[in-house]
Amino acid sequence: MNKKRGDKFILGFWNYNDIETSGADEIERWADLGLNVAMTPYLRDDEEARAFLPGWLDALEAKGMKAILRFNDIGDSVLKARGEEYFREAFTRRYNEFGKHPAVLGFYPGEEPNEGSYQYFAEELRIMNEIAPDLTPFVDLGACEEHTRYIGEHAHTPNCGFGNYSQMEPEERGTDDYFRIMRKQIEVCDQYDMDCWATLLSSGHYRFREPGYYDYVWQINTAAACGCTGIVWFRLYDKLIAYDYHGSPIDEFGENGVHYNDMRRAQKRFMHHHGELLMKLQRQATFMIKTRYGGYPFFPKEGYSKIRRAFCSDTFLGYYDKETTPGIVSFFKDEAGEEYVALVNNNPYVSGSITLDLDPSVTVFERIYENGKVRIPERMNHGDRTALPTFEEVWLAPGQMEIFHIG
Repeated sequence: MNKKRGDKFILGFWNYNDIETSGADEIERWADLGLNVAMTPYLRDDEEARAFLPGWLDALEAKGMKAILRFNDIGDSVLKARGEEYFREAFTRRYNEFGKHPAVLGFYPGEEPNEGSYQYFAEELRIMNEIAPDLTPFVDLGACEEHTRYIGEHAHTPNCGFGNYSQMEPEERGTDDYFRIMRKQIEVCDQYDMDCWATLLSSGHYRFREPGYYDYVWQINTAAACGCTGIVWFRLYDKLIAYDYHGSPIDEFGENGVHYNDMRRAQKRFMHHHGELLMKLQRQATFMIKTRYGGYPFFPKEGYSKIRRAFCSDTFLGYYDKETTPGIVSFFKDEAGEEYVALVNNNPYVSGSITLDLDPSVTVFERIYENGKVRIPERMNHGDRTALPTFEEVWLAPGQMEIFHIG
């Protein structure tokens, strides 16, 4: 088995800072934002790395965070340029000096390889996993599922990553593109028993709008419901010289930006209720209702497992007609074979509901909060467990996800 999960959903970010703007105060702020993984800042040389990293890793560990280590001599295309022997020696040296600290999650070999270099990325990952089997390396391959397939076939790595920002385009075609790339990447990762991490957007640029609170909620929950186990945000900081980049959680003066609390609320709420539970579950299937995006199937007419139908009601509590809302219905199982269903309002702007028509054999249907510590039986206060009603309408805020245990 390749997967090597920790106990928490990964919430990280691409770090383009130097060491002067990535110290202990920033670690406090990263933790306050709900982040649990940080990439190393740019390091000028070995002397700087040796002076900075031990204390930095200690500070991350004290906040319960992990690090992705980045060094130029084990970075983009080094193996292609210098050969396997050089890469092995360089990585072994980095691992022995820095990689054994308990705050280290893994190393970063580069990102978005082109047609002439993705084979070398696979070899770099294979060597990293061979020398440091206790760690989890990170690589973002862009949006090409064939590169991900090659990594799966040759690297024997526990996870793979992709990046996509089209979900923040103003037109609905961007939403379709987002889910198409998501579906293809996760299908390949599932085939090769790799977890999937997504690089998603936290900074407006080009035609991509700056995310607000419900955009963060929607990005996190759609990625999680579709099967991702980590998100790495692009970007966390605005800069004084940054072309058209704008609206990041931290502004160009180093102050908390307009959307700082949007990211903070969305991430902390997700981790409080779902971020640990999902790491214990394996996704079984994902369906959509009302609107299909990215080639995901509609919920089957014949039903799935213990749910006969999933749909959006076109009336508001029977009083008047209303517009229906697109939704996601995903099924998961834990190690014991217990089944869970996640419902997501697939609209970041408007509240809506998803109605489930439960099979009469269902005797357990409970909402799961606080990562399983709180379980609220649906309608159980009105009688015997066997009297569970057939229909359950679940109201959801924009982008919201609710998880149920069903049995």
